[in-house]
Amino acid sequence: MLNTMLWDISPELFTKGLLNIRWYNLLFMTGVLGSSVILCYIFAKAGRKKEEAEQLRGYIILGILAGARLGHVIFYQWDYFKDHLLEIFLPITFSPTFKIIGFSGLASHGGVLALYLLFSFM
Repeated sequence: MLNTMLWDISPELFTKGLLNIRWYNLLFMTGVLGSSVILCYIFAKAGRKKEEAEQLRGYIILGILAGARLGHVIFYQWDYFKDHLLEIFLPITFSPTFKIIGFSGLASHGGVLALYLLFSFM
């Protein structure tokens, strides 16, 4: 059975110029968008205002992205980012020269932790 499974699937779904879409990104955003639809449905069924759902959705998306990024930085690349704090959320580097480096690295468990903290203080 293990001999028939493909174990070396490319992490990239497709690349076109500077745009690089990975499977993880696609699944991450599908989960966020799917949960947004469910959130709006629950709010509508409960008779709550659409604006409340949209505001909560904004907080959730920001919390997930910030938490997932911080989770990746803390759990997987702290040795690098402890000396390059600006690069955690800005896709640029200033040393030795200015360069656009792009974003890479989200940890879903960091997003879950951020949501837990977000809902703990609401």
